[in-house]
Amino acid sequence: NLVRGSDTQTEFCLEAGLMPKMRLLINHEKKNVRKEAAWVLSNIAAGTPAQIGQVLSSGRMQDVLSLSLEAVWEIRMECIWVLNNIAYGGSDEQVASLVSLGAIPSLVTALDMNETKMTIVALEALESILEVGDRQGDEYVSFLDESNG
Repeated sequence: NLVRGSDTQTEFCLEAGLMPKMRLLINHEKKNVRKEAAWVLSNIAAGTPAQIGQVLSSGRMQDVLSLSLEAVWEIRMECIWVLNNIAYGGSDEQVASLVSLGAIPSLVTALDMNETKMTIVALEALESILEVGDRQGDEYVSFLDESNG
């Protein structure tokens, strides 16, 4: 994974034009390529606020959200990590953007994965989202209710 290193190494990859290439990779016909692409996005989303912003503005979040609901387990898991990393490490504005894109239903669905680690990851992301909602005066709890969470 190219962006497994430091934030500086990740930034170098981003400056070299990685994000435009992610469109092809996250939608690739081969399952393993999609999984690795989601892992790359997850690692970028675990970076600096600016790097999280690049993930959010890349146009790939709809792909991530779709895959988090519909893909095979391995890909869904990586996509849930993308959401968790943004929810946990993003600014309040970035978390609000994540919610507006529709992340809550994906995280709620992850609670049914029968995988303890992913349940914890999804719960941590939801907790962070709810905390941001409280700080901003937004009722994100209603999104949980709408998602049967």
